[in-house]
Formats: sequence, C-alpha cells, structure tokens
Amino acid sequence: MTDPEVQDDPQTDTQPEIEPDPEPAPSAQLVPVAESIRYRRRAQTAERRVTELQQQLDEQQRTRTALEAELASTRRRGELAQALAGRGVIDLEAAMLLAEQRLAGQNADASPADVIEQLLKDKPYLAPSSPTTATTPAAPATTIATPTQGRRVRNSAIELLRSAAQRAAGAGRGPELENYLRLRRRLK
Repeated sequence: MTDPEVQDDPQTDTQPEIEPDPEPAPSAQLVPVAESIRYRRRAQTAERRVTELQQQLDEQQRTRTALEAELASTRRRGELAQALAGRGVIDLEAAMLLAEQRLAGQNADASPADVIEQLLKDKPYLAPSSPTTATTPAAPATTIATPTQGRRVRNSAIELLRSAAQRAAGAGRGPELENYLRLRRRLK
C-alpha cells in the first residue's frame, strides 16, 4: 500500500533543506584594517605587561619569603642569645654557634631552652664555675674617694703616664705627645 503521492512528495525527504547564507552584514559592522592592527598591538602590549607584572610579583614573593625566613632566624638568634646570657654562659659566641648548630640538626620542634640545657650538660666549660655567679646581682661599683680641697694629691708614676697618654691621644701631635714619650722613656 504505497501511495504514489507520498513517495514523490519532496517535503517528506529525509535530507534537511540547506538555507542560503544570509546576506553579508552591512559595512557598519566591519572594522577597518588600521583599527584592527591598532587593537592587536594594544592587546599584545597588554599581554607583555601582564607577563612583566607576573614576573615582578613572583620576584617580590620570593624576596618576601626570604626576608620572612631571615627575620625568623634573627628572632630565634636573639631569643637564643638572651637565654644563653640569662644562664650566665662564659663564651657567648661559642655557645651561640654550638646551640644554632644543634637547633639546625634537630627538628623544628626542639625548644631553645632544651637545646641550651643539653648544651650546658655536654659542655660544662661554657657555664660559670659556680651556678650562683650568674644569678647574683653585680656588686655595686666602688667609688674612689677624692681628697679634700686643700690637700694636694700625689700621683703615682703609672697614673702620670696614663694621664699623659690621654692628653697626647686627645691632642694627636705636638708637645703633649712629646711629653708623653719623654715620660714613658724615663719610667722604663
């Protein structure tokens, strides 16, 4: 039961119908070549600028990271020096080097107090001979009594030489230096 009208009907064909292209857009939508080139150059310049700014940002981040690490190291050294000085270490520089070496060799969880305690146990020569020396306050400075106003003070030879050296150092050249050298030859 085929119907001859249905078979010959072109509208029932399975192939889609191709529509003709729409007419080209009016000239208002087309961009002139010179303007297109100008846009392309601006885009390329902007892309280069983005690349440069990204590089600057990366460099600043690296610098910031390095400065933060240096700051942390400096703070750790300050805390370490303060703790060592508080313990009354005799040779602070040597103790600092040894403690920093131990801190670098251990994990970051090690506290400076534990490292200092272990260091002073391993190297007792860094600690003062008696533990009370570090904790006792310093003795007050003794003052030298000056004689009364009318009395003349007799200086010893060393005191005379010392005062002549100070005057010569202050003057630099001239009679003060000659007096100092003359006095020094006499006292030998």
